[in-house]
Amino acid sequence: MANEALDKFVKDNQQFIKINDGDTFKGVYAGYKVYPNRFSPGKETVGYFFITVDSDGDKSEKAIPWECGRVDVAIIMKKFKEGDCILITRTGSGMKDTKYKIDETTPF
Repeated sequence: MANEALDKFVKDNQQFIKINDGDTFKGVYAGYKVYPNRFSPGKETVGYFFITVDSDGDKSEKAIPWECGRVDVAIIMKKFKEGDCILITRTGSGMKDTKYKIDETTPF
């Protein structure tokens, strides 16, 4: 019961996707947008938008961004199209040690 309430809270209030060291995220790719980086004035970042799915299989009503300004990630993401189911795994922490493994995966 408590998990259902937390799932609903996350679904209703999540504004960004955060992937921590060792975490894996799965979502349906919904496109991207390049915009100013709010942490580094004068630089740009990319918001890759995903439809998320909770533990009950319910999809989010809006696409939620995962912000990443790394060129190596942009090169990988260019091969995907809207509607692809994407799996992203992060290893490492910090700007120099973080690596992302990004693959297409089976739909939900």
